[in-house]
Amino acid sequence: MFASKAISGRRIVLLAAGKGRRMAALGADEPKSLLRIGGEPFAARLLRQAIAAGASDVVVVLGYQADVVRQALTPVLTVDSEFVVNTRFEEDVNIHSLALALEARPGPCFVVEADVWLADAAWPVLFSSQDAGRSVWYTRGPFHREQVGGILQADSERNITDLRIVPRWAPEYEGYEKLVGVTKLGPAEADAFSARLRRARDENLRQYWLNPWIDNLAQLPCVARDLGSRGASSVNTPEEYQTLVAELAG
Repeated sequence: MFASKAISGRRIVLLAAGKGRRMAALGADEPKSLLRIGGEPFAARLLRQAIAAGASDVVVVLGYQADVVRQALTPVLTVDSEFVVNTRFEEDVNIHSLALALEARPGPCFVVEADVWLADAAWPVLFSSQDAGRSVWYTRGPFHREQVGGILQADSERNITDLRIVPRWAPEYEGYEKLVGVTKLGPAEADAFSARLRRARDENLRQYWLNPWIDNLAQLPCVARDLGSRGASSVNTPEEYQTLVAELAG
């Protein structure tokens, strides 16, 4: 692809290295990022939307079936773009994937996990000028009892006061919001976070890339923006995938 390394506030880093083992029950051996939603693969849809909304450049991190994913996504990439291959995807959760992307192209960017579904209307929120100088974590509404994973708490001005990964809902998480797998690394925090990310990766590959931010939240100020349950969704299990397909079809 193109060779330019220009730093932009509308760079997209798409994490598409994972195998998606929990999706094997669907009977497909294809990468999770290529599961079809609304007639096109998750990852292709995200990139198409991002570019249409004004993304300036793209870094895609590949791993499982890298050549297959590259072939599927290349036709969509009509802006300055680069593929990075994570050869350690089997042992990595996703922290190494993001570290590789930020080593290839440092600076502010949107980190997007390839199992995310976003409504078209979500992209103007992501690219809103009000957040041009901020780091932002995006959510899909309140944290519910049946959910697990990343959550946040924000104050009345939407500054994030707590960020964590949890194995289950608990009463103390009442009022928290559910993360959706999209984050903006702002200009003031991108370099500092990248350094912390690399140190954490070198200590333990078996962790999520958001752990270094959780551990350094006081030094990495950020705000929350809610895309709503109709604006964003993450798919981690076959049941969630089938539910989303049914909802969109209906």
